[in-house]
Amino acid sequence: YEGLQAKLEKRFAKGLTFRVNYSFSKTIDVGGSGFSSSATPQNPYNMKADSALSSLDRTNILSADAVYQLPFGKGQRFGSSFNGFENAILGGWEVTAIMVRSSGSPLTVGLEGDIANIGARSIAQRPNATGMDPYAGAHSVTGLWMSPDAFAIAAPYTFGNLGRNTIIGPGFFQLDFGGYKNFRITERIGMQFRAELFNITNRVNFGNPNGDLNSSSFGQISGTSGAPLEAQFGLKVSF
Repeated sequence: YEGLQAKLEKRFAKGLTFRVNYSFSKTIDVGGSGFSSSATPQNPYNMKADSALSSLDRTNILSADAVYQLPFGKGQRFGSSFNGFENAILGGWEVTAIMVRSSGSPLTVGLEGDIANIGARSIAQRPNATGMDPYAGAHSVTGLWMSPDAFAIAAPYTFGNLGRNTIIGPGFFQLDFGGYKNFRITERIGMQFRAELFNITNRVNFGNPNGDLNSSSFGQISGTSGAPLEAQFGLKVSF
């Protein structure tokens, strides 16, 4: 693993605190992380040929979070003269936001069967690269992430020249938002109302495409990662 990591943070001041984290990195392993068929080397006698991006690799990861106490209500910049009812409605609010954006995860294009005739029992052997850009024209077809024309089945008794984890899948983005209202019932008893929205933009985060070149749905995306817009509410009493 090699990476550059940066952090910008503003500690609580005037009701605001926020933090931004960014990493630019590269993670390499040999044989795979154990999450998929890529964990099996194509040629067990040439492990170096399977030295490639790890399935855990994410080139860019950006995350940010913030908490802001709205300046309304008793003891705040605005609304210090609120009566009890006004303060109960408008005062004591906090808002929070969390944003995560990352590059996609690597994917291996594999073949069914034992083309190289070495007794392999998994989809670990790979095709040849034709030299065509694997993404060229693919995105113009709904659900197609990579073009089958960029790959060709290797000749019998040979290994394909395509490397492991050479395809990068779709990236990820999510924005969450929360609102919190604090009430003081007595000196010892407090209450907090919580309203939280997850994936507030309702963005569809796609999963990786089908990497089995023998499949009729090769290169197509059929699933998603993460959930659609969700909302939850809660009430907390502290004493």
